[in-house]
Amino acid sequence: MSDPFQTQMTAILNGMSKDDASIPEDFVALLYGELKQMAKIQMVRQRADHTLQPTALVNEIWMRVQPDSEEHSWESRRHFFKAAACAMRSVLVDHARGRQAIKRGGGEKPVSLNEEIHMGDEDVDSVLELDEALSRLEAEDPDLAELVQLRFYAGMAHEEIADQLNVSVRTVERRWRAAKLWLLDDLSEEART
Repeated sequence: MSDPFQTQMTAILNGMSKDDASIPEDFVALLYGELKQMAKIQMVRQRADHTLQPTALVNEIWMRVQPDSEEHSWESRRHFFKAAACAMRSVLVDHARGRQAIKRGGGEKPVSLNEEIHMGDEDVDSVLELDEALSRLEAEDPDLAELVQLRFYAGMAHEEIADQLNVSVRTVERRWRAAKLWLLDDLSEEART
């Protein structure tokens, strides 16, 4: 049985995709506010001299998650926020690639997955390395990759992720530990080669 709130939210998200004038402005503002909170959390994790501002990040995400046709609709709130997390990842990677192209790779500072993931003295070298590792994880275990995106790029807590994925908090915690170990192993292996 589906949650009436989730069903209503999905209907509102789909109404947004059809430029439905009946969509409450406060809902759009709330949704935009959630994206802005995700961006603020993400930007705190970036290097101090990062040139992308949270508002610019949200605007770019907003443009990428806005469906441009009736063929594109949201299956659920989960689907929307998964798309937002993927868009945030994409924007940050594109920004890093542009910066790397300008600097020819020089001056990049390490970016760690979060405070909980460390490789001793060898932190993750860049957003690009993390993106590549996450792509490899996605090929091997899409569910773990989705959890990492929701945790890292969407800034969701374990409870929120459990709600999004319709699993227990304990399952999220277990999968998060597995994802961290997988990424640490992958990034350590990449550093050795």
